[in-house]
Amino acid sequence: MDYEVLSTNNDFQKWFDYLPLDRQISKYKDEDGNIIVTGLKIFDVYNAFANARHIFRSAGWENYGDLCQKNDNSKLYTKALF
Repeated sequence: MDYEVLSTNNDFQKWFDYLPLDRQISKYKDEDGNIIVTGLKIFDVYNAFANARHIFRSAGWENYGDLCQKNDNSKLYTKALF
């Protein structure tokens, strides 16, 4: 397995575009609700890939305090991951 490719490949970032916004929800909510659900599921998988990649890239750090900025939101996010 090529770990360099895993940590630098950003092809999944385009999946973010499938998140249905208010315009799509109001357009498809009555007749084609499955389109909205499909977009939400794609976005869910995108989040899973993004979080897994973040954890993968962060696994090599010895001091997890170096992974975050010195504000409360960054510290809370880093604590939630580890």
